[in-house]
Order: sequence, then structure tokens, then C-alpha cells
Amino acid sequence: MTVLQKMAWFILGVCLLTVVAVIACYRITGSPARAAGGMGVLGLCGAQPLIGLRRKRRGEITMDERDHAIWQKAGKIAFGTLWVAVVAVVTAAAVANEKAAISVRALSDLLFCAMWLIMAVWSLSILWMCRSQSAR
Repeated sequence: MTVLQKMAWFILGVCLLTVVAVIACYRITGSPARAAGGMGVLGLCGAQPLIGLRRKRRGEITMDERDHAIWQKAGKIAFGTLWVAVVAVVTAAAVANEKAAISVRALSDLLFCAMWLIMAVWSLSILWMCRSQSAR
């Protein structure tokens, strides 16, 4: 398993843990506003650069050109998915409300969901591309 795959599995695990934390917070508090505090688990994504650090310090190559190409393509896929979701949400808001206004609370929730969506799609696309390239 490459360092890139380990990073993707780590981020996917953090995304799953975030969903579990939000559901648990909602069950405990009963308030959707307070349950959004479970999205703070996404902060664990900041530990991702620590994966493969020991190999780097030993002077080993952790990512090659293929891994960088996969990384960039996965980022493009995640960004495209985010824009499709943004257009869908804005269109739904415009259809549902003639003023097309979104509350500040809903906007903050949407931003957290956008971050979750980017990380999950990015990880899944990396794993999918690594798997399809290793099958060749």
C-alpha cells in the first residue's frame, strides 16, 4: 500500500468518524445546531501529512509522478463534485424560496458539508484510481 493510499484511507476514516460524531451529538443533545459541533472531527485531517513522514526522513521516495498525477486528478474530481453540489443546493433554494435567501446557520452547515464532501470524494477517487491502475 502506497503512502497516497494510506492518506486516502485515513481521510476516509476521518469522514466516517465525523458522520458518527454528528449523529452521536444529535442523539445526545437533540439539537441540530449543537450536533454540528461533531463536524469538528474533520480537524483530524490536519494530521494527514504525518503519514509517511518516517519514510521521508529516511530518504525514501514516498510519492512518484504517478501518485502526483492521481492526487491532482482526484482533486479535480472532488472540486467538480463540489460545484455540482453547490449548483444543486442554490437551485433548490431558489425554487423553494422566492427570495432565494439562505440563513447564516444553514450556510455554515453547508460549508462543513462541502468540506466533508470534498474530503470524501477526494479519498474515494484516489482509492479508485490506485486500484484501477494496479489492476493493469
